[in-house]
Amino acid sequence: MKAVCLRTEYLINPIGIDIQHPLLLWNCDTGIKQKAYRIIAKSKGNIVWDSGKVISSSMRAEYPLPLSSQSRIEWNVLLWDENDIEGEISSTAFFEMGLLKASDFTGKWISGNYHVNKKKRYPVDCFKKQFNVSQFKKVRLYISACGLYEAKINNKRVGDFILAPGHSDYTKRIQLQTYDVTDLLNSGENEMTIELADGWYRGSCGAWGRRNQYGKQTKVYAQLEIIDESNQKLIVHTDKSWKWSNDGQIRFADNKDGEIVEAWRLASYTGFAKEAKCSIKPVSSNNVPIIEHERFSVKKVITTPSGAKVLDFGQNIAGYISFSLRAKKGQKIKLRFGEMFDKEGEFSQKNIQCANKKRTKVTPLQQVEYYCKEGLNQYKTKFAIFGFQYALIETDVEWKKEDFNVIAVYSDMEETLSFNSSNLLLNKFVEATRWSAKNNHADVPTDCPTRERHGWTGDAQIFFDTAAYLFNYVPFARKYVFDMIDGQRKNGKFRQINPKGGVDFYMNFMDGSAGWSDAGVLIPYRLYKRYGDKKILEKSYDAMKKYAEFKIKTLGKWYPTSIKTGIERKYKKYISNYGQSYGEWAEPTEVHVTNFKDFACPHPEETTAYIFFMLNAMVEIADVLDKKEDKNRYLKYAKKAKIGYGKLIECPKFSL
Repeated sequence: MKAVCLRTEYLINPIGIDIQHPLLLWNCDTGIKQKAYRIIAKSKGNIVWDSGKVISSSMRAEYPLPLSSQSRIEWNVLLWDENDIEGEISSTAFFEMGLLKASDFTGKWISGNYHVNKKKRYPVDCFKKQFNVSQFKKVRLYISACGLYEAKINNKRVGDFILAPGHSDYTKRIQLQTYDVTDLLNSGENEMTIELADGWYRGSCGAWGRRNQYGKQTKVYAQLEIIDESNQKLIVHTDKSWKWSNDGQIRFADNKDGEIVEAWRLASYTGFAKEAKCSIKPVSSNNVPIIEHERFSVKKVITTPSGAKVLDFGQNIAGYISFSLRAKKGQKIKLRFGEMFDKEGEFSQKNIQCANKKRTKVTPLQQVEYYCKEGLNQYKTKFAIFGFQYALIETDVEWKKEDFNVIAVYSDMEETLSFNSSNLLLNKFVEATRWSAKNNHADVPTDCPTRERHGWTGDAQIFFDTAAYLFNYVPFARKYVFDMIDGQRKNGKFRQINPKGGVDFYMNFMDGSAGWSDAGVLIPYRLYKRYGDKKILEKSYDAMKKYAEFKIKTLGKWYPTSIKTGIERKYKKYISNYGQSYGEWAEPTEVHVTNFKDFACPHPEETTAYIFFMLNAMVEIADVLDKKEDKNRYLKYAKKAKIGYGKLIECPKFSL
């Protein structure tokens, strides 16, 4: 028997994590049942922990020793099978810690050297630093941004993370990436460049493309640590000595609206960066990155009744386009991305856009405007992704369909479900579900990859079990749990949308809505039930408890728009007729036609049912964590909510 598929905190050989006592996991190859295991962990070639032979069928164990910043642990597993026969030692896995302490950060945040008018849009910032290195054996880059970054060393891209550092509430938590860039450095002169775009931080968020949701000054932090053969360290970090300009190729970049590119330009770097302030210490996301995945060529070119040309890539994806063709300087290629055609057979984006009556404000644009240079033009979108199957092309450049490809872009969740049956329709249904998940997982579980792109909590909790079949879902879901905790209100409510950027002000009254905000309890609970890892419960418990107490207090509480239920007075204290909520959202019109009252009023039937459901989960969670007093309290109020719900559905208004 041999241990295979070694993982640290559900990740393959992660570098830059910040979890103390990380969980080490493996699977068994050959044999019937694991009887025992032994883990051997080394640091710098020396054994730092040997578990010895542990009699257990468990295929996981916590690393027991404290870990310091940048420490690297290599580990192997030895197994004994059901006959107590020792197997072959596993291949070596490793993990590496990131920057854990505030004192580990030696550099400065930097921004473009201009005064920001929040009503204006700005080109992508370009930063550059040149430095010399005589010799080296290990090099790490620690980097983050308020905005989106792409870094290069000696003109080679750093890592494969697209839309880095990902999406979080930047006022609460900024994600830090760690890259092994040893292979990118040269002995002698080196050059590092960083491009910085608006992203979610300053760019479009939500259905109406609200901007400046987390701040108005984009900024970037980078710390390049170079270790030589004698273990001496040279640090190159961001500060005001970095050169800067914003006269590069990308004149406009928005994660929803797209890019405007003038391909003949080269950044001049004639100015210097400005040091910026940031009170938030970046932390590891302990999650998978957003990366490029499947590639699709043009399946056919559609000519519409008006003569427009539309590229059809065969299926809906979330991602972006690339092309390679020859053109003359100044020629323009405009590409608009969408999912459908209108009744007249013309390409349309109206199904994905919000617009005022005169269509003077329309979002998202989902487009690329590319102005060619002389000769060969090669382009791939950097700072935007779109949801689409079709691309309308408008250009006077000669082109052929083979010049264009599109790339699916989503979080790099390891696929765990293989499915095939004799029913072709069922196979198609499973594959469509898989693609729907891929298209709606770009660091946040979204409702769609086109219009809102919001991290709706209700969608996330309902889809969790399906996602956990399809993927190794822990790293992604765990990150989203912390997004929800970041957004939790003082009174205990979890938000309906996390991260919060782009939420219309009037929607804030819907926070705490049954089924949506319950995700703050139900997702950690389902993580535990699915993967048997109670650490997520331990880390989330205070926030879950705070939410449970908020919901308990709503039982019997008065609210200005409470609806008449018909329930007996003595049972009113057992139901929740409090707060605005969505209720049975998007019901078929044959059942119920939605109107404004559905937003303004409580929904006691759904809310009371979810309180019972949520508190039952809290009973089990408190039991697992040995919190007996809390368990008894949740059990008491779960019983009350059950009685209230039973009496409520006896009333004519709620009876089937």
